[in-house]
Amino acid sequence: MGKVMAYQTISQFFNQHDDITQLVVGVFDYNGVLRGKRMPIAKLSSLLESGFKMPLSIIQTDIWGRDIDNSPLLFETGDADGQIALIDRTPLRLVWMAEPTALLIGSFVDDEGAPLALCPRGRLAEMQARFGDKSQAICAGVEMEFHLLSDERPAPAASLATGTISPSGDTLSAHQLDDYDNLFADINTHLDAQDIKLDTITSELGRGQYEITFAPKNDLVTLADDILIFKYLIKGLAKSYGIRASFMAKPLMSEAGNGMHVHASLVDKAGQNLFHDDSDTGTKTLHHAVAGILQFMKASTLILAPHMNSYRRLVPSSHAPTKICWGDDNRSASVRIPASSPQARRLEYRSAGADCQPYLLLAILAYSMAEGIDGALSAPDPVTGNAYDHDYDSLPVEMSEAMQIYATSTAIQQALGEPLYSYYLATKRQEWTRFAEHVSDFEYHSLSHNI
Repeated sequence: MGKVMAYQTISQFFNQHDDITQLVVGVFDYNGVLRGKRMPIAKLSSLLESGFKMPLSIIQTDIWGRDIDNSPLLFETGDADGQIALIDRTPLRLVWMAEPTALLIGSFVDDEGAPLALCPRGRLAEMQARFGDKSQAICAGVEMEFHLLSDERPAPAASLATGTISPSGDTLSAHQLDDYDNLFADINTHLDAQDIKLDTITSELGRGQYEITFAPKNDLVTLADDILIFKYLIKGLAKSYGIRASFMAKPLMSEAGNGMHVHASLVDKAGQNLFHDDSDTGTKTLHHAVAGILQFMKASTLILAPHMNSYRRLVPSSHAPTKICWGDDNRSASVRIPASSPQARRLEYRSAGADCQPYLLLAILAYSMAEGIDGALSAPDPVTGNAYDHDYDSLPVEMSEAMQIYATSTAIQQALGEPLYSYYLATKRQEWTRFAEHVSDFEYHSLSHNI
């Protein structure tokens, strides 16, 4: 690499944790899955000096880790390696591993250390820079829902305290949190070490469903890193307790689905909220941002809902907004302006599932807000009452429809750039095809005897 990094944060960690004997190094792919290698601590000095390499094609693999058919990253290039630079953040101790192990994450870069155009993290940095160039920043926090499930069958996990399974969901129940006190205590300990700040952990509507709220920060790239690190952390910790943490949009058909809600405001270099003007409705800038989000939401559904399962969540009257509209303190709208003090004025982007790739989600959000603000787009009137009952345009109801709309959207192509736009679409098409080729047991038994 042409650019040598200091890696002060990583170096300081290993100076203070000389018991580490193993490293896991990797990158997050288009599904947010960590793809990487395990290596001994003796490799640390060479990692810090020159990074590491993996096939470029690994970032585009499908959800099963398979190559994408006819990808230009494969045989056209000889399945060439790409250079990966480490991200200088505190390594994550993987306490569930047999040996003392730490995780280092990286990103594909060119010879000068600049992000490659196929890299979602790099694209998010570019979208963030549209505001930085104007001495502004999107200040964002995230509410993310997940399920704790049995590791043996599709069902809620039993309480770690009592061994029983809750007969129903219990929204905002302190007792439900007590059932997994040790797990949540472990999460807090390790997130503190990562300097990942949480606002809350709560129980949610579904059985075995919980929500974690990330405190707002002015750096979307670091926020997305935090989300992916958290997912990896809780999956590993849950496994050590004999249960499974899942961010599937709809893991259990009888229970509420898992969303990822982004709360966003716009601040200047002095930290002043540019959505706030002492009025009851907020500034024109806020309404331009809302208009931009609404304009590009339908075309970006494949990012908000990236899997076949995602569309089981996006159904009417399900706490997952399906109508493209906005409203004041209205959770049935896809964009909500929460009730707050004027100083805390913000928008809430509500339709994305917890299964989406956070680099891509936040890149689309930043692009949409920037286009709305720069173009002074006008937002429609806010919805009143139940948005599901209104005749607004709706998000696609199936993944095939979302792919078709994405594939013809010049705006999304502009937002993601090439080749990321095309590579992501190819990945989703391959995944959709494989799911579509499988007949479920329910489908088979329902039809085979009588049809």
